[in-house]
Amino acid sequence: MNEELRIQLVMSKMGMITYLADDGSLTMGVAMIQSVSASEIRLFTYLENVIASELERRPNLVLTVQDTEQELFLAVSGEASVEEDDELAAKLWNENNGNWFETKETDKHVFLINLAVTNIYRWPSD
Repeated sequence: MNEELRIQLVMSKMGMITYLADDGSLTMGVAMIQSVSASEIRLFTYLENVIASELERRPNLVLTVQDTEQELFLAVSGEASVEEDDELAAKLWNENNGNWFETKETDKHVFLINLAVTNIYRWPSD
């Protein structure tokens, strides 16, 4: 991922995740983007415990971002894992997350996810 796209993702702050379960059902949810490197995205999201445990067996996840102010329309796919580091989660937590979720300490369905990016598809803005 190039630096311009990395900065745009950080500035967009949120997206939607999509997860395909073993039974073929889709789960979608809000994702609050916390940090972006050249190869990884860390985000907070709300997941039922079953899905969080399924990520170990079936880690494929898609993050979609539509930010009209930046004319940014993309889908990022990769292998997701639940970040178990509570200290890191506390460090990354910010007040914007509180608009969507209770804190990770008070809601056990809020997870910090690490998405190892394998593919990025960007739609043209026109």
